[in-house]
Amino acid sequence: MLAPLALVARGGHDLDMAAKKKTPPPTTTVFGTATATRVLASLPALDDKRRALYRKVFTDLQCHAWGRRTRAKKVVSEANQLIGSLGALFQKREVVGYAKHRLAWLCELTLALASAVEKGEEEEAQVGTSGKGDARTAADRLLSRIVDALLSAGEGDEVTLKRLSALEVRRDSNARLTASLQGVAALASDLRATEDGRLLCEDVGLTAAVLAEVKPLVERLEDATMAVMRRPPGTDAPDTNVLEGRVLREMAFATSAIRRAKALDSTVPLPPYSKLLSGLMHHGSKKKGKAPRGPGKATHGEQPG
Repeated sequence: MLAPLALVARGGHDLDMAAKKKTPPPTTTVFGTATATRVLASLPALDDKRRALYRKVFTDLQCHAWGRRTRAKKVVSEANQLIGSLGALFQKREVVGYAKHRLAWLCELTLALASAVEKGEEEEAQVGTSGKGDARTAADRLLSRIVDALLSAGEGDEVTLKRLSALEVRRDSNARLTASLQGVAALASDLRATEDGRLLCEDVGLTAAVLAEVKPLVERLEDATMAVMRRPPGTDAPDTNVLEGRVLREMAFATSAIRRAKALDSTVPLPPYSKLLSGLMHHGSKKKGKAPRGPGKATHGEQPG
């Protein structure tokens, strides 16, 4: 009886050792979301009325004026530094002049901007290699369908098969996929121009309706590619500019509020220095011919620039 028990015990030990050696799979966090998500969870929930109220404080034009001079990824990084500092501050005390709901709004904006950054990087990476939504997948399938149909309908027709071979069908970029799709569609149209060719095409499902799918798919691929290519290198999309500008305006408001609170109570810690905000404030002051003023002198609804 001892031997089996010893084996069981040893087996249990081996299982324990294996469990200890087994490492959990690594967790991935979307860029710029960890701090804002953590702090947001500790704050009171926002309702749509407050969101609408806070959104009206700064116009889209004001936000774009700042956002077009920065990069969204850097804004997300600096916003999270400020959010982390304010979150820690609110864990210890209330702050006169700055509400937890307003910090929650900054958190939500920062998370939205982080999502926009991720989406923008994906679009940049996909220029020339993917389409909008499922356009590329649909185009690839349609290309295969037309090529297969042409091979069947053109069997024994050396001219058609030779033209098909000369097309050099390729799918490694949007441009080549588009050219290949347009090329085989043109060949199919030529083949259908004769009565015999039309009947052969109909037999293999190469109908006029199938060919009619080519043009809208090509347009979707071209639109998706050009939307990103029209954006100058090293810049964010216009919608992202507005969003990052709104984050920056809220950061400036929060910084101003904390500085005013410190003027009333010296135990209130200063917010972290933001090079982005400093540059934007300085730029706005120079445009108006005034001496640069720090974020601490900004008012609730007025920001320079």
